[in-house]
Amino acid sequence: MPRGGFHPVELRVQVLTLSAIGFSTEKISKSLNLSPRTVQSIVKKGRDRGYRPENTVITSVTADQAGREKLSEILAYEAGISHSSVLCILYSHGFVIAKPSWKPGLTEAACLRRLEFCLAHQHWTLEDWKRVIFTDETGVILGHRRGAIRVWRTVKDSHTRNCVRRRWKACSDFMVWGCFSYNKKGPLHIYKPETAAMWKQADIEIEAMKNGSWLQVFLVFIYAQIAAVFLNGIGTRRMEVLKPLLIPFAKECMIERPNTIVLEDSVPAHCHRIQQHVYKAEDVQKILDWPGNSPDLNAIEPCWAWMKKRTTSRGAPRDKKTGEAEWRQAWADLPQETIQHWIERLIRHIQIVIELEGGNEYKEGREDCDTRSWAGRRIKG
Repeated sequence: MPRGGFHPVELRVQVLTLSAIGFSTEKISKSLNLSPRTVQSIVKKGRDRGYRPENTVITSVTADQAGREKLSEILAYEAGISHSSVLCILYSHGFVIAKPSWKPGLTEAACLRRLEFCLAHQHWTLEDWKRVIFTDETGVILGHRRGAIRVWRTVKDSHTRNCVRRRWKACSDFMVWGCFSYNKKGPLHIYKPETAAMWKQADIEIEAMKNGSWLQVFLVFIYAQIAAVFLNGIGTRRMEVLKPLLIPFAKECMIERPNTIVLEDSVPAHCHRIQQHVYKAEDVQKILDWPGNSPDLNAIEPCWAWMKKRTTSRGAPRDKKTGEAEWRQAWADLPQETIQHWIERLIRHIQIVIELEGGNEYKEGREDCDTRSWAGRRIKG
């Protein structure tokens, strides 16, 4: 221990560095053979003179998006301390290296539409949301497993057979449609590829529609737009989903809740005038002001992540027949209680979107924290 009250610069730097990375006074004292009082004195003098490297590191990390992605070596160079000291400072303040949260990009106009929708529905209670049918579509890529994949290996094992994952050519995908309400789970539909026979059947249906009374007022419009309608997929959707599946499910829900309404996203096929006329002809209500690019405001969106994890937990299907079977089984296994949780969280989402003036920079869910228990949840294999 130095005598006479003089302590070399190297010793003082060691004390301040150990203190900055979270070492206790007692531990520093034992490590450097100094009295606790001397350690406290050096730390106090250093802080009085502005030595706070942890502030430099934390400020640099939290300043902007680029700071969040800085390497620890760069942070160490900026703060004038070692790389290991930077890591200790970050860990002691609760920082960890993790993947970023991904959210849809929003323009000012999109934020405004989201805000208007949430303001219009901010007073809806759970009873109001119970009468909504949530519908959506998603694409399935065969051979693709949802989520990041990591393997334990050494440097030499990088191309060992059991460390290599295969990419398969000509892996086709398919589209899936589903719907549910708070108390009922609707049908799941897998779109079939369009064939010449389906186009011929569509032509026959068009001719039959020309003589239908419910389309007389739109006859001129239909003659001008009918080709574009079917090329955009609206006719296919109407034939496969809207009239055979969604409308009957809506009428089934209307038996218990007469004011049942349907919520769809804002893709062109769902907003087309012919589609709106089908709803009107069948006396089914639809929410028309849903803002696009807002998966956090549609309760069925988290369902697709749940389904994709479920169908790929033991390996992603590589052929269409297996993939369709996996998806139908996962839909059958989807608990109604889970669906209810997805609907219940909309109430919190709407209030937060209003606070953010239409933004989406928040953690989705019924609560502002992850309350799930992961014990025993991982599927082996």
